[in-house]
Amino acid sequence: MSAASEADDSDDEPLSSLAHQAASRWKQTRSFNPVVANIPQIDDVRDRSNWAPIDYMNDYFDNEFFDLMSSCTNIISVARSGKSVNTTAAEIERFLSATVFMSCISYPRIRMYWQSGLQIPLLCSTMTRDRYFKICSLLKVVVNTDVSDDVKKQDGLWKV
Repeated sequence: MSAASEADDSDDEPLSSLAHQAASRWKQTRSFNPVVANIPQIDDVRDRSNWAPIDYMNDYFDNEFFDLMSSCTNIISVARSGKSVNTTAAEIERFLSATVFMSCISYPRIRMYWQSGLQIPLLCSTMTRDRYFKICSLLKVVVNTDVSDDVKKQDGLWKV
């Protein structure tokens, strides 16, 4: 009998016998008792029940971070074009909030968020399209000239 005809013969067996054969191959040797780590509760989740989206953002980023980003972005804009983009910490905060918001409602192209007929009023009232792209092209958290060449050579992730 050929291999093909043997395979066809096994197709005629009831599934219950195949399941019994598979079960007999695997034998239970011992029970599984996973160790569950006791992780201390850092904060009470109920405290966050009335949080607004800005409260979550402020939990991760403080005002000093936004000040640093606006300062570095202004320095980079002067270095590139000779004039400051004059961004503030509040504007950087709005920029990042708009970016997170846009990630929740995904359009194929960023410009579509401001396009007539598709625009989202909340986003359009936060920042104009041209201002968004201007900040996006200049956004920095560190000024390259503030970091020594030794640090740049030793640490490949110095910008991160």
